[in-house]
Amino acid sequence: MNLTEILGGLPTEAISIWPVVPLRRHPEADAIDEAVVDWLVGHGLCEPGSTQARSHVAATLANALSFGRAKAVAAYAYYGTWAFLWDDHLDALAADPLELGHHIAEANWALTAPFTAYLPDNKWLVSLRDSRRFWEDSWDPAAVERMTAANADWFMGQLSKAMLMRRPTAPTVSEVLRMRLQKAGMWSAATATANAGGYRLSAAEHADPRVRAFMYAAYGPAAVLNEFLGVAKELVKPETGRTNLVSAIACEHALDLAAAITTAWELYERIGCLALALQAQLLHDVRPNVARLAAELPQWIPATVDIMTTSVRYQEIPGHGVLDVPTVTLTDTPVFWDPQDLTPPPYPDIAWWWDQLA
Repeated sequence: MNLTEILGGLPTEAISIWPVVPLRRHPEADAIDEAVVDWLVGHGLCEPGSTQARSHVAATLANALSFGRAKAVAAYAYYGTWAFLWDDHLDALAADPLELGHHIAEANWALTAPFTAYLPDNKWLVSLRDSRRFWEDSWDPAAVERMTAANADWFMGQLSKAMLMRRPTAPTVSEVLRMRLQKAGMWSAATATANAGGYRLSAAEHADPRVRAFMYAAYGPAAVLNEFLGVAKELVKPETGRTNLVSAIACEHALDLAAAITTAWELYERIGCLALALQAQLLHDVRPNVARLAAELPQWIPATVDIMTTSVRYQEIPGHGVLDVPTVTLTDTPVFWDPQDLTPPPYPDIAWWWDQLA
């Protein structure tokens, strides 16, 4: 299946991507990936040798947490890889929002209820509860609780997307941005970065507007990046609904597909430029945990670029075949956006991030 044909003739044979920061690979990434795949197979979530088993999601999560200790990184990789597969499972329930909402509520119960509490016999619920065991073996109780709260935010993003898919009117760019940042697991990523490193921001540090803006900006490009393949899936499977950022930009600004994709790429890069600007300020913060998070969190961006350009997970549209893989070149500078231009975009939902620059 040719991506150029899907996107209406847009040239996609070669793509240049600015990963914002260089990728740093975790030395135990492959071993973590192997252990996680064995765990997934043991819970019946995928078959040995299947596309899911060969996607290297756990290795990618380890690379995103490349500054962390192996055991603490693996604790997140079990849950995070489960989340990738569960996200695909939810697509099968999307046609029935009542069933999907009930299933998400059951998953929340599985993660938050004590291990002694009753749990329905469902492989997704059983494996999710089991994934928490790795947290408790590797992180302190406060870190576990913060990740549990971050997971609830991700669950709300799943519900938000399901509702937007069923709504007869197309979502606005602002609605998609708010949904996407939740559904992409932004708070889980930020929490995992600290948990893997054995530190934690205080409540006051976590609530600091500049720190929050940085966390959004340092993960935001990873969330936007997913939308470029998402729009291809929407064009092939229109029944999935227009909940993609590129689709929303095209609709709201009356742009053709090529212009909408360019606008989305600009947004990806301008958020990346903001992340670097905020990082430069926070690296000198007197609060050591804030400074450390500033150094480590942007690794989620190149790790996402790596998996989306190399993993079999992103080379196939279920039921429609395998995509031709474009040639990807990594660049040291933005392709579409002037890195010196730190003006906020015309979306108030994220424009406040730029207001936090000193």
